[in-house]
Amino acid sequence: MLGLIGLALAILFFDQLAAIGQWGRLIGFLIGSTYFGLMEGHAGRCQSLGKQALKIKVIRCDADGIATLGVTQACLRYAIVAVPTVLGGIAFVDLPALNSPHEAWISRVNSFAVFLWGAALVYLLAFNRPSRQSLQDLAVSSLVVRVSTKQVRVVQVRRKHWVALGAFAGLILLASPFVNRYLASKLTELDQIQRATLTVPSVMRSGVTMSSIRHVGSSGDAPRTVTIISVVSGSPMLQTEQGTHAIARAAFGAWPMLANQDIVTIVSVRGADLGIASWRTQFVESWPGRQWASKMTSP
Repeated sequence: MLGLIGLALAILFFDQLAAIGQWGRLIGFLIGSTYFGLMEGHAGRCQSLGKQALKIKVIRCDADGIATLGVTQACLRYAIVAVPTVLGGIAFVDLPALNSPHEAWISRVNSFAVFLWGAALVYLLAFNRPSRQSLQDLAVSSLVVRVSTKQVRVVQVRRKHWVALGAFAGLILLASPFVNRYLASKLTELDQIQRATLTVPSVMRSGVTMSSIRHVGSSGDAPRTVTIISVVSGSPMLQTEQGTHAIARAAFGAWPMLANQDIVTIVSVRGADLGIASWRTQFVESWPGRQWASKMTSP
């Protein structure tokens, strides 16, 4: 239900939401907080529409036994899940300075935190038995039970689960510098293209992928090299041939060897992202690398 509400808003207010970029996730977060706060925390309802269909409910365990959640507790419970999944940590802060390659370390730290946060949510849900309380439940002493449940017994999270999560976080933390250094040495060209395309006016984010494709049954032929440059913009002007050619000029100027690629595809995306739902349009232009020179018109 929440996703349908978000999708309807993304379609109806597409232009406005596309213009604000990732800030739209904050709107989705507030919509979700209101929805779960009212459905699970107001007047002792304890159930969202999805939980009603599954015949389960959220209750709170206190000294007197089973109790209902308040609005604040229901909102907090939702927020602990939504910060990594809807907001993406601080990824919704869509400022040019944060999207700059020079500030890439901020994005990496955020990605690391969001990944661990999400992993902890999933791990505890799967392995913290019998209660299956995850972080959001532990924060507000809540429990998801069947509607017919009259009595519950809460078991403390076993120490081994915290040890496992800590060990996993430590392993990722130790391995990250080596992985980043290896990727940086292998992806120099992609980084140059990304930096160049980010200088094109109205480009908010940019991504580059390179791959080799071999068709089935053509083992004797050399694989085809394909480069895909995807940019996200808040302006419809980049979803035209002129806009695509501006991106191409920046990319080929940064790495002229793109002309040797069998296929170079440029995808200009304009989307409304609420975190709980999204809607997007895109403009695609694809040519062999050597043909792009004749396609790129002067500004």
